[in-house]
Amino acid sequence: MSVEYVGFLTPEYKEKRHVDFGNSLSAGYQWHFWDRKYSLLDSGIDLNYITSSSRDVDMDLYLLTPFVRLKHQFLKSPHLPDGKAAVYAGVGLTYGLADVTIDFRPEIPERIHRYAEGLTLSYTAGGIWRFTEQYAMFAQYRYLDISLDLEDDNCFFGCVTGGSIDLVSQQIVTGISFHF
Repeated sequence: MSVEYVGFLTPEYKEKRHVDFGNSLSAGYQWHFWDRKYSLLDSGIDLNYITSSSRDVDMDLYLLTPFVRLKHQFLKSPHLPDGKAAVYAGVGLTYGLADVTIDFRPEIPERIHRYAEGLTLSYTAGGIWRFTEQYAMFAQYRYLDISLDLEDDNCFFGCVTGGSIDLVSQQIVTGISFHF
């Protein structure tokens, strides 16, 4: 993470730090479409929220990801013609918007609250186990490496003149899905 700051009648400050958020809280919703004619392809949209805190940085990150996945279904039966289980791997184009509060004092003389945004590719791999035709349990690994650019204040003094957040996120997501 890097921040550039210009104060009133003061020199420009530049600070770069590695910030480790450790474990973070995440919540999301995923909607996807699958057509039996193209049983190997699955596409959809993923909405995700991640909140993270460290000693220097608090961040709320909102992610929007349209994705496409390759999916293989197996253990088919008359009761579950689409298969009892499936594995998949996919890629998505992720837009990220972060609400960030940065406290690099004393190197930067004040706390900074800004928005940051960026665009990147994200990757998923996972599996599904169906209990019934409508309900399934899933587990998924997500990898995201995104660079978020801090917004510029466009002000005369006491403002952020640049900066970026380079974020790597690795998530294990589990849950129950509903198929209709």
